[in-house]
Amino acid sequence: TLGIDPSRPRWWTSLEGDNPSRPYTNESGFWMLRFEVHQAGYEAVTGTNPSRHIGESRPVEMVSYEDAAAFCEQATEKFGVVIRLPTSDEWECACRAGTETMFSYGDDVRLTPRYANAADASNPDVPTPGTYDDGHPLTAPFGQFLQNGFGLADMHGNVWEWCQAPYLAIPGDPNSAVTDRADARGGSYYDGPASLESGHRNPLPVSTRSGNVGFRVIAELPPPQ
Repeated sequence: TLGIDPSRPRWWTSLEGDNPSRPYTNESGFWMLRFEVHQAGYEAVTGTNPSRHIGESRPVEMVSYEDAAAFCEQATEKFGVVIRLPTSDEWECACRAGTETMFSYGDDVRLTPRYANAADASNPDVPTPGTYDDGHPLTAPFGQFLQNGFGLADMHGNVWEWCQAPYLAIPGDPNSAVTDRADARGGSYYDGPASLESGHRNPLPVSTRSGNVGFRVIAELPPPQ
C-alpha cells in the first residue's frame, strides 16, 4: 500500500504532494542502489562533482533532474546495463519495505535519529530543528544510519531523491502530469518528520539545484538464476 494512511495518528500537518493510501503492485521487481549516489561515484561517471557539501562518501547534491538523468545515460553506457531513476511508486515501495506505517521504521518519530539524517539540534540554520542531535548538521556519508527491511539506507533524510518525471498530481493518472516538475522523495538533513514520511511526495521544478537534493538509481538487471 502506497501513500498516506489518513487513519493513522499524526502530530504534524500533511505537506503538498501527500495522497491517500492506495494498492500498488510491481510485476517485474527491480534492483535499487543501497545508498544514495555518492560524490565519488558521480565523479567516476561524469568527471565532475557539483556538490556543496564536499566528501567522496557523501551524497552528490546540487544536481538538477536533468543532471541526474544525464548521469543515468552515461552510467548505462559505461556499465552496459540500463541505469535509471526510479519511478515515484518504485521509490515508495522500496522505502516502505513492506510496511504501511508513516516511516519504514514505524510510527514513532522518536526513532528518527537511528534511521535518518534530519533537521536536528546540530544544525543551527534549519527553521524548526529537532531536540535531538544525530551528529550530522549537514549531509552524512553513507552507512551512518540503520537500513530498512530491504537493506536500503538513507531512504529517509540526508538528501531528497529525484524520481522519474513528470510529476503526477493524481498518482497513476497521466492526465494529471505536470511536465516541468518531478517527484523528490525522502526528505533531507534540512527537513522535519513530515517530509521524511514514506508516502510524502515533493513536486520540485526539474531545474532545481540545491545542497539537499540528490538521487539514487535502479539497475535493470536480469533476474538471478
